[in-house]
Amino acid sequence: MSFSQGQEEAIIAAHFAGRKGRFLDIGANDGETFSNTRALAISGWGGTLVEPNPGAFERLSGLYAGRDDIRLVEAAITSVDGPCMMHMASDSLVSSLDARAMNTWERHGFTWVEQEVRGITVATLISDAHGPYHLISIDAEGHDMEILRQMDLRAMGCEMLVIEHGEAWNQIDAYCKRSGYKRIQRDGINSIYVG
Repeated sequence: MSFSQGQEEAIIAAHFAGRKGRFLDIGANDGETFSNTRALAISGWGGTLVEPNPGAFERLSGLYAGRDDIRLVEAAITSVDGPCMMHMASDSLVSSLDARAMNTWERHGFTWVEQEVRGITVATLISDAHGPYHLISIDAEGHDMEILRQMDLRAMGCEMLVIEHGEAWNQIDAYCKRSGYKRIQRDGINSIYVG
């Protein structure tokens, strides 16, 4: 069974070739749906999963109950610490800080509500949840580049980055190239970099 949205899980498994490590999953959803980290967790990896959507976070918490090597953070990654408004699709686990994401999903029949959630910066996140993070996965529905800009991938120990690129793929490519990472895969949804 594959959890990822496309070929990400196979590419991740081939890269790490059975090694154990730690991951950071931003936009972890329920921990299984379109997850780039679930197969790693099953194989013994530990790490940090971040999810702002209360419904998704409740499922995530149940999935990882009793796992001392897994840290769960109920928050959105933002540019400043403090409360923020999250757009949430009714009857769904889809949510985003970026109002433009609603346009993408409305064609699937979703209606939207706003809910205040906790916002934290990457710096705040990693002050409590230290790396290294051998794999970083970012799936933030249009807010991905804003999160990536806050990261020093090398300092965080990142060997592989999986990121939903949306319309920002060229900005993400440029940022990763400047950081010494090479893109090895891009499909219509995600890009994968190694460094």
